[in-house]
Amino acid sequence: MQGSTALVLSGGGAHGAYQVGVLRGLLEAKLISPDRSSFDVLVGGSAGSLNVGSLAARSDNFEEAVSRLEKVWGEIQPDHVFRTDIRSLAGIGARWVRDLSFGGVMRRVEAKSLLDTAPLRELLNRTIPFERIEKNVASGALRALAVVATDLYTSQGVVFVHGAPDTQLWERRCWSIEPTVIGAAHLMASSAIPVFFPSVPLGGRHFGDGCIRNTAPLSPAINLGAERVLAIGVRGPSPNVAPPASLPPPPSLAQVAGVLLDAVMLDALEVDVEHSGRVNRSVVAHASPDDGSPFRKVDVLWLSPSQSFRNIAAELSDRIPRVVRYLLRGLGSDESILELASYLLFDSVFCSRLMAVGRADALASRNSVAEFLSGNGGSPRSAAQVEAAPTTALLAALDFAAIRHRDQKRKGTDASPYINHPIEVAQILTSVGGVTDTDVLRAAVLHDTVEDTDTSSDEIEANFGATVRALVDEVSDDKSLPKADRKQLQIEHAPGHSDKAKLIKLADKICNVRDVIHDPPTHWDVERRVKYLEWARQVVDGCRDTNAALEAEFDRILAEGEVQLG
Repeated sequence: MQGSTALVLSGGGAHGAYQVGVLRGLLEAKLISPDRSSFDVLVGGSAGSLNVGSLAARSDNFEEAVSRLEKVWGEIQPDHVFRTDIRSLAGIGARWVRDLSFGGVMRRVEAKSLLDTAPLRELLNRTIPFERIEKNVASGALRALAVVATDLYTSQGVVFVHGAPDTQLWERRCWSIEPTVIGAAHLMASSAIPVFFPSVPLGGRHFGDGCIRNTAPLSPAINLGAERVLAIGVRGPSPNVAPPASLPPPPSLAQVAGVLLDAVMLDALEVDVEHSGRVNRSVVAHASPDDGSPFRKVDVLWLSPSQSFRNIAAELSDRIPRVVRYLLRGLGSDESILELASYLLFDSVFCSRLMAVGRADALASRNSVAEFLSGNGGSPRSAAQVEAAPTTALLAALDFAAIRHRDQKRKGTDASPYINHPIEVAQILTSVGGVTDTDVLRAAVLHDTVEDTDTSSDEIEANFGATVRALVDEVSDDKSLPKADRKQLQIEHAPGHSDKAKLIKLADKICNVRDVIHDPPTHWDVERRVKYLEWARQVVDGCRDTNAALEAEFDRILAEGEVQLG
């Protein structure tokens, strides 16, 4: 299997839509083939198994494969995955109440899961031509498909392998590696989220989600001979939250369940990437001509989301299925169930947003992916480790700001979308001021979110870090104060701002003064416009000796306004 490249997709319920967006971005960047798949080994667990199963069936036409997945995720609704009708919900709820209340007396229980996933099986059979997997294996378009599941009676992990006749299997303690013809039942078994989805009977056994036991998700790909492994995770950046000043209240059951599900679904991939890095370094350091060595170097590239899916779920909380909200509300408040609910948010709007994030992340990481696929990679790493992905970070801030300002307009006669203003501020910083600091540019894009929307500073920090939060806080007014007081405080506070905050202030005032001159609010007379220019000058005077180019541009615009307005 010289030159074999594997694609490993982890679990995460509805978060699996992100992986499809990444693949679309790789196709757009012409980094992978739109015809026969660039990945001859496909490995999936949980929701990742649904994606690799579909890819395997169309690995002879990868463009078609990704397009079909985009259509499924882009149109998905909760009732495509689990029953949402009142009758089904009432029946499941009644069984759980009865079994929890009287199970000890009756000495039997019938409730097996919170949701009935019969619609998911119908969706898989309708959208995946499983017979094509064997045809692709036979033609060489696919070397092997591996799907991971957990035997719920023995706690043993199982890797189902659909491969060529000469595929060499391997042994692993507490695991069973089984050759098979993979179908809908195997994908259902691998994606049966614990407690929420029912176990799946298969070959006289009952199976659940593959992530439960899968502490080494890269293992099947490596054992199937891959020399390169592209792993696509679904965990966003960890929030950078300061320790609370006092002990917070105990977490709700929903928050605890969210942490447990997060650990089961997502932690293993990150840990295994780190482990592969240590093995690679050891192999390189102790290189030996002995071909019998059990270790070999395997290049691994890990791509993961640039932003938190929980926050996207919060913005779209009204789209959480009623059945999910009903089932989880007893575990905590609407806010505390968000993490847990996001795994079950099989909604076209939410999943389309995740695909858009994935596409943007892939395009931002094109250089590292190109290097990796060319065979010039080194130790396992994330795309961010290869290139500091400033484009991805800036796009994430822009996406966040666009959503928060989506219903707002500028006050000029053309009533342009408000998001145009923060974009212009960032553009002035780069094109005029020569600013390349990603934190400054992100804060510029976000500078009005706390002041003019319902965004909190904590949200900014959770998504973009403490540095960006501090900058946004520096340039935000306290809206609880009268407007005259706020304007006076801007003058007084300007000299004490950090240099980075002063850069944002300078660019903001350049944009605002330009608008007051050329496209003022419709109800402003000349006198008010002149007063604004004078006030802006006083604020900028407190920001001087920070960036000569920005200060010169402000002076030029101000002089133009003074002439035009008399």
